[in-house]
Amino acid sequence: MLASILGSDKSSRLISRLQDEKHLAINIDAFSYTPYFSGVFGISATTAPDKMDELKAAIFAEIKKLSAEDKIKNGELKRVVNQISTSYCRTMRSNGNISRMIGNSVLTYGTTEYINKYIENVSALTPEDLTRVAEKYLTEKNCTIVEQLPKDKIENAGPKDKATVESQVPELIKTQGRTEDHHFQGHETSIGRHLPDNSRRSDTGGQGQRRHHPDNGLHAHGGNEVIQ
Repeated sequence: MLASILGSDKSSRLISRLQDEKHLAINIDAFSYTPYFSGVFGISATTAPDKMDELKAAIFAEIKKLSAEDKIKNGELKRVVNQISTSYCRTMRSNGNISRMIGNSVLTYGTTEYINKYIENVSALTPEDLTRVAEKYLTEKNCTIVEQLPKDKIENAGPKDKATVESQVPELIKTQGRTEDHHFQGHETSIGRHLPDNSRRSDTGGQGQRRHHPDNGLHAHGGNEVIQ
């Protein structure tokens, strides 16, 4: 649900505000991957190198608004619930899709019963549920940022820029490309924190499928919480 509200279509917050209104991103989206064990929540964006810092600040500002001056409203939540429910029903038009959904339900939640409860669980969510989860998991402390910059930008980076990997929010700088990924994590690793592997999800899981970029992302895991 949070992924849909932040970055799923033209009406979502990150796309409408940071891409279309402020032109900070060439493209941007949010996604989640919620298997039975550790999961991820991600925001992936492409921007010009000189807008990188401004875009990062704007993304964190939008996340903070979820629990501050611009909380999720009932109408906004209802729109996303309708979109997800419609998409889910359309997916069940073929036997092949139903088979995949059953398999994903087992992998994601350990039971085939979840596919029959998915829409019911999604519809039961409230703005307060999403706000609580965003405040708990989508924080800079739980975030890992991966930047891919043109080679000349890295070579010209000053001492301060090269030292960002030691800051509170870990950053990895790679050569080539112009993409930026934010990772909100929930286990102890070298670049972030994860929740225990036995933390089980009981959220709007989307059958454990990534919504957008399956190979990139900003990771966040939420045991027994509603995140997607």
